[in-house]
Amino acid sequence: MRWHLILAAVVGTGCVPLRGTAAPDVTAMWRKDGLITRLHFVGTGGILAGAAGTNLSAIAALPETAALREQTFQKLAVAPYNFLRDRAATTNDETALIRPLLDDLFRTESFLELKDGTNDVPEMVFALRLDDDRARLWETNLAAVLVSWCGLPVTGIQAGGFDGWELRKHHDPNLFQFFRAGNWIVLGWGEDSLQLQPAILKRIRKTTRPVDQDTNNWLDAWVDWPALAPHQLAPRSVELPAMRLQVQGRKEFVRSELTMKFAAPLGLKLNPWRIPTNIIRNPIVSFTATRGLAPRLNETAEAKEFNLPPLPDQVYIWALAGIPQQTQLVAPVTDASNYMQQLAPGLVAMANAFLSDHSSKDSMTAQSRAFTVAAVHTNGEIEFTGMPPFVIPRLGVFHDSGSDYLAGGLMPAMKGKQPLPPELISEITRHGNLIGYGWEFTGERLKQWHGLFSLGQVILNPVAPDAGALADKWIQALWGKLGRSATEVLLTAPDEVTVIRNSTTGFTALELSGLAYWLDSPGFPLSAHREPPRWRSVPAGLPLAPPGQMHQP
Repeated sequence: MRWHLILAAVVGTGCVPLRGTAAPDVTAMWRKDGLITRLHFVGTGGILAGAAGTNLSAIAALPETAALREQTFQKLAVAPYNFLRDRAATTNDETALIRPLLDDLFRTESFLELKDGTNDVPEMVFALRLDDDRARLWETNLAAVLVSWCGLPVTGIQAGGFDGWELRKHHDPNLFQFFRAGNWIVLGWGEDSLQLQPAILKRIRKTTRPVDQDTNNWLDAWVDWPALAPHQLAPRSVELPAMRLQVQGRKEFVRSELTMKFAAPLGLKLNPWRIPTNIIRNPIVSFTATRGLAPRLNETAEAKEFNLPPLPDQVYIWALAGIPQQTQLVAPVTDASNYMQQLAPGLVAMANAFLSDHSSKDSMTAQSRAFTVAAVHTNGEIEFTGMPPFVIPRLGVFHDSGSDYLAGGLMPAMKGKQPLPPELISEITRHGNLIGYGWEFTGERLKQWHGLFSLGQVILNPVAPDAGALADKWIQALWGKLGRSATEVLLTAPDEVTVIRNSTTGFTALELSGLAYWLDSPGFPLSAHREPPRWRSVPAGLPLAPPGQMHQP
């Protein structure tokens, strides 16, 4: 599944220079210290202070942004209780106490570390820069929440010359400590004793800061996902490598760099690009090219389950201006007609399984669906029947200048008249370690993805989307404030992939659409499902509250 991660970093992304000087890798030192996560964030206040007059500051000032932010904070306020309700001593989610703290959590500078260990929950320290009034609010509200959920009192303590409180309970993590240290609050948890928090307090006492000031990055976040997996804090459905994300603000754009370090060499073979310039013509609003991933994708469970033939080594996706359904795909293959005969049975079965898995299972909802979609193989093409009349998705074969291709899209292609810019072709072909490249006019492409997401809801779920949803209004408000996005995916070492992007917000149109869908779901942030789920089942005998104060399953 790790190959899906690289592919997802390419598809749907975004011509501006991307290269830069890589920062020294300090993650080996962090690992040596036992860390498995380290995050330093300047806060939205620091970001906007350096982004005055930019489109990013204009987006932050939108009333639609404010409304969606408030809705999101309300959901985040109840999320801790949704996650821990099976272990809490009360049915009170304490939203009124948590919600005021979230403004500070995003607005001001913060620093977090997680340390590996043998316990289910890793040790954590979190420092947040606050003035006296806000620090006092955190001190009282956090204590009240823990007392409510644990059914145990907090006790005043001192350490490193700073005052605070602690709460000791019966299960991992059995120790919580909170301190006000200068202009910072410092929260720590762990089992029996803490190592990270005393070191942070000592550093604040010496330098007034928990970490050196970062004059380059808005965000520097490192997560060792394989090390988090035993603690049940990593996603179970995908194998994630260790990652470091650094986000910087430039005068006209946001620059982000994501480095993914895998446990073993990837063995990618990057064959020369075969860009079908006679097929892909301007005017386009997005263009994506990938190569080298097919051998690894062939190893995935889905490819084996549906007995797919070796997949094409290169894929090109582009969208024309205007109509959302004018998104096209081309993949160079050998003997396209014969290849289609091999591909069609498995691909049709996989497509129909996807449609079945992602359609509503409610019988009344299913009966009311306006369109019953199915994939079929006919006349040398894969078509989707039962679609709305304005959509005709298909995958067929195409011959051009002695080369064969698989070609498909949501509608028959409208061929442009102008060739692709030579600068775009050069940007792709001049780098030998380029796995993928994406470019887009994000505002225009966001309009298209808005239509495609709505189309997906019509096909898979007949319940009409809420046109008044705050996320939907926010997406529409962004259309005129987003410029270009350009993304490169590079093989920077045999076991390392680096994704570099220049964009208005740090996100592509597809990512913004997915983010809005997630933020607007009732289950946010734990999922995008209709009901707020639990991330994991809590084993019997591990209550958050002391024995006797809650029912044991």
